[in-house]
Amino acid sequence: IDAGLGPLAAGGITWLLFTVAHFGAGIPLDNFIQVGLAGLIITKIYIHVRSLVPVMLGHVAVDTVGVLLFFFG
Repeated sequence: IDAGLGPLAAGGITWLLFTVAHFGAGIPLDNFIQVGLAGLIITKIYIHVRSLVPVMLGHVAVDTVGVLLFFFG
């Protein structure tokens, strides 16, 4: 759906929604900044490639590294 807002507005809205969706109550500010930066990277990839496949693969890779560090780190 094209709302006619342009890529900058679309990227900003996407980043905001990603950040809010991944941020829970009681999480420290440094985690909020980290989630926001990850959101910027993922949004940039999506806008550049126009496909969710690399975004999903990146998300899986980050989650996999987190699980491996939890068990073996």
